[in-house]
Amino acid sequence: MDTYAPGTSPPSFDKQFVRDYLETLDWNKTAPGPKLPAHVIQHTSEEIRRKRCGGYQTRTARGTA
Repeated sequence: MDTYAPGTSPPSFDKQFVRDYLETLDWNKTAPGPKLPAHVIQHTSEEIRRKRCGGYQTRTARGTA
């Protein structure tokens, strides 16, 4: 989270990997969406956890949590 500055938006913890995967499929982009394979879910959750935990550790190391 070294890129955070007061008054700005912090880095996004979005699910871009999921969006990228969905763009490779042939579907009409209406509900219900396609089921996600386990590897997409696992990769996305690991990335989000890594980014969120990294941000928490950065803030607490600075004593600002």
